[in-house]
Amino acid sequence: MTPGLTLEARSRLIGAVLILGASMPSRGEAQGRRGEFTLDLNLVGLTAGVAGVVGPDVLVGVEAGLGGDALNVMLLSGRHFSQGGWLSYETRDEYGGERLWEYAHASLVVRRRFSPSFQLDAGVRIAGYAHWDDSDDEPGDASFGGIYLAPMWGGRRFKVGPRLLIGSFSEGPRPELGVFLSIATGRLTFGW
Repeated sequence: MTPGLTLEARSRLIGAVLILGASMPSRGEAQGRRGEFTLDLNLVGLTAGVAGVVGPDVLVGVEAGLGGDALNVMLLSGRHFSQGGWLSYETRDEYGGERLWEYAHASLVVRRRFSPSFQLDAGVRIAGYAHWDDSDDEPGDASFGGIYLAPMWGGRRFKVGPRLLIGSFSEGPRPELGVFLSIATGRLTFGW
């Protein structure tokens, strides 16, 4: 009887397979890419995207994902979504402990590769969030609609970077302008 792998051993094995797969050149890189498939990973989320080449070092595509953006900060907002210590263009409500956690999103993206180690995504995004503060027993549903920028640095297959969202955050009848920073996302890229 073979002993089962522990959770830690399975995690290391999966990580090794992903790193090995990400370091192998694809057929598309040798012959010039027509597009790419991406997997964006963060602490609690996964996003899949596909983009096609439309010009030298420019791709256009779509992305959709579940979970994510658990490590974040609202840099600027109105009274309801403001986080202590950050900017607010209105008087904050009296509740603290603001938390905002994305649970699903969809995006249209334009990706510009400036070098093999740096690329910038810009696009439009809609998302659903769980939002709660010290006054809530359970999270409320919030939404986002707006633009985003996501610079990514790293190697040919794996990059990491933040994501900045600028747009309308809403929980109820009164939307607020918000500037929201997701601290870190990792990206695996597979060309074809």
